[in-house]
Amino acid sequence: MSMQKYQLRKFQINFVLSILLIYGAGNLKAEEQLTYYQLDSLTYQYYLNGNWDKLIETGEKSLANDIDFKWLQQRLGYAWFMKKQYYRSMKHYEKSLQFDNSDEISHLYLYYIGLNTGNFSYARAHAAKLSEETQQQIKFKKSQIVNAVDFEYNLKIPQETELRDNAHYFRGGIHALPLENFSVYVSLARFNQLFEYTKESHQQEMYGAIQYSLTPSTSMKVAYQSINSQVYADPDTSRNTGNLFFGKINHQLNRFNLSLSYAYFKNLWTTSGQTGLQLGAAFSGDSKIYLSGSLYHINESGIDFNNKTYNYNRLIFKQTAGFSPMKYIRTEAFLTLGDQYCFADQDGLYLYNNQDPTKFKAGLTVYAYIGKHLTLNMTYNYDKKLIYLFDQYYYQHGITGGIVWKI
Repeated sequence: MSMQKYQLRKFQINFVLSILLIYGAGNLKAEEQLTYYQLDSLTYQYYLNGNWDKLIETGEKSLANDIDFKWLQQRLGYAWFMKKQYYRSMKHYEKSLQFDNSDEISHLYLYYIGLNTGNFSYARAHAAKLSEETQQQIKFKKSQIVNAVDFEYNLKIPQETELRDNAHYFRGGIHALPLENFSVYVSLARFNQLFEYTKESHQQEMYGAIQYSLTPSTSMKVAYQSINSQVYADPDTSRNTGNLFFGKINHQLNRFNLSLSYAYFKNLWTTSGQTGLQLGAAFSGDSKIYLSGSLYHINESGIDFNNKTYNYNRLIFKQTAGFSPMKYIRTEAFLTLGDQYCFADQDGLYLYNNQDPTKFKAGLTVYAYIGKHLTLNMTYNYDKKLIYLFDQYYYQHGITGGIVWKI
């Protein structure tokens, strides 16, 4: 075969192969497009028919085959939302925002998910991204001078000792929303107790907290509390003032919640630093089960009753578990272990600086939601306490009644 014929034959073969490759690639591309359109049509039909199980099954297979698009994520999110699986729904609506960060539907349902999971800062962060028309439809208020007011009364009943009388604690607070991602809480409290027959202890507390949402899932809080204590022991009166500073950063990763906190307390006799780590997990469904565990390290130094300096390091562990046995009822059990003197609990709202340190605390709280505005709560707790001066342990019952009115 001459060189000219060989080159012509080679050209013809290469030309045919090129045509086949182009044709094959075109068929593959058309098949991928057809699969995408079929899935889009099929999942949309399941959505219209309310066939949530088939929609989820088909959608998960699509994602497993690397076929992903905004409407698929939204439909999967809506299917899980209708099944009251709010954290699974959250995952898909958040993924849909990766396709369109300003999508109105995704932000709207993430707002509803925040409400249904009790994460109101998350809900407000997404509501803030909605159009004014949608905000009016859901009655979203960007700011409120007063969002809620609350009041609580606690009666402490010591057992197995005559050295301590019943103690009384009163507290009232106001919650405000000056901006859509900014909240303020202020509280006033008073404590009094008769002890050792003739001595009387009084304490006044002023608390203020500011929370700012950096993102829908991440927030930071700072708080301050002023404590003014008096002990009346006729004819003498002693006074002690203290200051508590608190800071926390919190991040939610779907159903999991992680927070780091630090509290610093100082009065005339005591200085303490408290570092805390908290991890929580929540579960969807009608029961709304959630678990939370916290570990705190406290470094305390100061002057004791014998006028000697000391330094005391210790750990405190707190476990909380809650669920909703009925639609408008929520219960929460808690257990706290460790020496809780100077322990700043619940974001610094409660400071346990009583002269009798608590060594053990356990209890149960029941919340009742009455209508859109009223929440009632009742708490029973059982404490083990130590009278430091006499090295005597005693037990104490605590009963708390509270009310929250949301405006």
